[in-house]
Amino acid sequence: MVKSKIVPACLFRNAVRLQHPIKAVEITLLHALKHFEVHLDASQADLPSICPEIRDMLMDAVDSAASAFRFKNSRASVAFQCPCSPDDVHTATPNEAHSNLICTLTGKNIRGGLTPAQRVWLGPQTAPVAESATTSLSTSEPVSSITDPPSPSTRMGRPTLPQLLRLKIPQRVGSNYSTFGILLLNDTVGSRVDSLEELSKKPEKIVLRILQEWVEGRGVEPVTWETLIKTLRDCDLSDLADEVHQKLPSSHS
Repeated sequence: MVKSKIVPACLFRNAVRLQHPIKAVEITLLHALKHFEVHLDASQADLPSICPEIRDMLMDAVDSAASAFRFKNSRASVAFQCPCSPDDVHTATPNEAHSNLICTLTGKNIRGGLTPAQRVWLGPQTAPVAESATTSLSTSEPVSSITDPPSPSTRMGRPTLPQLLRLKIPQRVGSNYSTFGILLLNDTVGSRVDSLEELSKKPEKIVLRILQEWVEGRGVEPVTWETLIKTLRDCDLSDLADEVHQKLPSSHS
């Protein structure tokens, strides 16, 4: 069974952590207006294979949902906390060569390269990595993949960034903790969840379906603790639903 733990840092947002009992992986799901944060807790040896798999799973769901709803610019892009603002909430995306980061707010290239914890989310390199490689923001081409820089028209707005992004990486003893955010590059994309029909009881299928339903917006209710608990009960996961309910912040119980 997928076990759930409420994340202390996420008490004021709709969030739930799903724990895979076999692979010793934890995935934290946060509901936000324009992005998904993924907090992955796994062994160092498993990260190179697990991180790209989870990234692709989420990005495929976002892209398929964008196509279904005809949101032309709704494409997913991997983003990290901008190293130029450690106490702020700016984000940065990798350039085409995955050698440096580009600030999503200013479009400026950030020197210093990607850290190993950031590179693991990008998977195997498909292009030569040059330390001096730079890519400026495009003003005409839409974002179509994780290697394309976002255009100004699809960037997240400044006023809402403080409410949306908290990409801090907690220091945890005995584990490697990696974090990245997937931006939904369209203001009108809704993230909703409804009942999950004919759900496989395998833990990885539960995680996949919850993510897909959440991203694709098939339900009519917004994603809240209550709708997530209802979904778990509908999927015969009452034990997990009870655990989530018991650990809810007092304002949600």
